Amino acid sequence: MLWLGSASTVGHYAQFYVCEPCLARLHHTIIDYADAMRDAPTDAAGFKVPLYTAPEDPPRPEPINYPRPGTRTRRPRTALGRLWHRLITGRERPSAPVA
Repeated sequence: MLWLGSASTVGHYAQFYVCEPCLARLHHTIIDYADAMRDAPTDAAGFKVPLYTAPEDPPRPEPINYPRPGTRTRRPRTALGRLWHRLITGRERPSAPVA
């Protein structure tokens, strides 16, 4: 077990420990997120379109410009990375906003 630091939520506080496999998964998820944000689609004004929107947010702006196929050089390493990859390539749009 490795201590990562302190974690808190409303009214609660605890020390945060992870095992080596969980630390590796967290590390890979962070890399996948950074890659997804680098490759995120843009709106008509050239601004990055967020990967997730809250239910109360307005719909995504149109048109959305997705990256050219084949520009990504590394496959995602985690389940979240695969979801982000589908969102940034436009291959599978979520049916409802993910909060």
